[in-house]
Amino acid sequence: MSDSRNKKNLLELRSPAKLNLFLHIIGRRADGYHLLQSAFQLIDWCDILSLNLIADNEIRRVNPIHGVAPEHDLVVRAAQLLKDFCGISSGVEITLKKEIPMGAGLGGGSSDAATTLIGLNHLWQLNLDRTTLSALGLRLGADVPFFIFGKNNKVISIADVVFCFQCVFHKLIKSVHIYIHEKLRSKVAERKPDAFTFCRKTFYHIFKQPHD
Repeated sequence: MSDSRNKKNLLELRSPAKLNLFLHIIGRRADGYHLLQSAFQLIDWCDILSLNLIADNEIRRVNPIHGVAPEHDLVVRAAQLLKDFCGISSGVEITLKKEIPMGAGLGGGSSDAATTLIGLNHLWQLNLDRTTLSALGLRLGADVPFFIFGKNNKVISIADVVFCFQCVFHKLIKSVHIYIHEKLRSKVAERKPDAFTFCRKTFYHIFKQPHD
């Protein structure tokens, strides 16, 4: 690792996980991507990403990550993508502390990629807007644009098409809590075994309704 540590060249960021509040496959596109309908909720469970600019013209991941070769790591690929896109001649050392379980559907890799793009956009003083970063992120994965915009979203198609529902989310959760509490109590009283399925379908039903 380089010993040159200027505070202006250092940045430590957190990459949040997400939950899929529901997920429906509604078709398939000609390119093979599934058409999805879902709602993503950011949660306070984060990987920790450190970026250190270096004079060498290299992208280096400092720490090993079990099962992920550096050339396949989304943070390395994201840094290289942005570097090539903007013609940057310097490099960066990346340290990634994984807290989000890999392969758990929580979006850790996509979040790390998005955080890398946002962090290097700042350190390299590129001033790219989030729409441009989102387009770059989509080359790395369908969920990356969601993390770049950093808001809870209703997702239609693959994740490059998102609609913000943050303004209604807390009201929605309150509605879900009241509705499920009452309905689930009746389900339990009837000794219905599909309580979990009922909760999931109920959330989807309420989510589709208009909210003020």
